Amino acid sequence: MLKFNEKIKKSLSVEFNYSESCRNVYKSVGYAIDGRSTNLTGAKKFFDSPENIPGIIRANTYFWTPGGNTSARRSNERYRENEVKDWLKSEGFMSEINLNKYFTGRRRGENIGADGDGYFFEKFGERYHWEKFREVDIKKARREIVRRVKISKQIKKINRILKLNPEKLVTFRDSVAAGNCKIGTEQFATGALLQAARKRLPGVRELKAVSVGFLLSVRDDRFTRRAVAVALNR
Repeated sequence: MLKFNEKIKKSLSVEFNYSESCRNVYKSVGYAIDGRSTNLTGAKKFFDSPENIPGIIRANTYFWTPGGNTSARRSNERYRENEVKDWLKSEGFMSEINLNKYFTGRRRGENIGADGDGYFFEKFGERYHWEKFREVDIKKARREIVRRVKISKQIKKINRILKLNPEKLVTFRDSVAAGNCKIGTEQFATGALLQAARKRLPGVRELKAVSVGFLLSVRDDRFTRRAVAVALNR
């Protein structure tokens, strides 16, 4: 969930994970200010009532007896997740933030805000992301959106090319050039590296480029398709 601090013009994202097994309970809380990881101390400036932070968030470790059966464990997970979510909502956190009032020069149908991938410019159902507030170039964002719409119209042609070029390499630069944010691309690359390790691909230590076939086997959505389109054009 996200919250924007008007004084410092930055957003805080909070990611909470929680699960129970038969013998153990696991929880983690991650904080990021404009995409850069921070800790609870750094995050407190975004909270209206930092003294009321629930123990499930505040404690470094949090132990209790897991539920006695699967139903009880899932019930505990829902309870704890809702406890965190309800408190964040009471502090003004949302899944998505509208920031239109901070930007001039917008046209009808254009929106600027923040979501889990950072700040965005939205038009025609497409979102152009960037990392830091005030760094958006609206003219550049408009051009990128138009380019993406063209790519979407060419998707049938791209699919035919993919079948003929499954070994074509897609790089980090291709993803960024396609308008995907650097942080999101880095996170995806980390996950893809783990996937490659599980499949025991030889010599995989640092993920600098992947084949189209492997990329789409890990994740196939509009973000990866955009990166593939750039790689194919290259």
